[in-house]
Amino acid sequence: YDGWSQDLDRELAERIETSILAPLRRGSAPQYRKYDWHVQAFTDLVTVPCSQYVILDGVGSGNPLLRECVTLAIWIESDSESLVDRVLDRDGEQLRADLLRWQQHESQYFAAHDVKKAADLHLRGDG
Repeated sequence: YDGWSQDLDRELAERIETSILAPLRRGSAPQYRKYDWHVQAFTDLVTVPCSQYVILDGVGSGNPLLRECVTLAIWIESDSESLVDRVLDRDGEQLRADLLRWQQHESQYFAAHDVKKAADLHLRGDG
């Protein structure tokens, strides 16, 4: 993601396609720029070893532009308070306002693209 204002639609899907999926189809090791949330910029180049299996984690993995590449889509859900608490415990209270705005943004994205409905498996992430 390119920070808190990342467009969850085309821009993110194109970055995933270009950096991860296209190299895998060519038999090359995917590379992507890691986003550093503290400096709010892409930093280190990360190389992912080629593998028969790839797990795309996060909101962007449910993008409709990527669905043809997905073998199994898993929707993991938890109550929004628990999700906020987990992130703030991990990354600090200073992120609360950004995180709450992000939750609204991703909820709109999920609804607009039927991300939950498109998942093959639904799980709860409580606990």
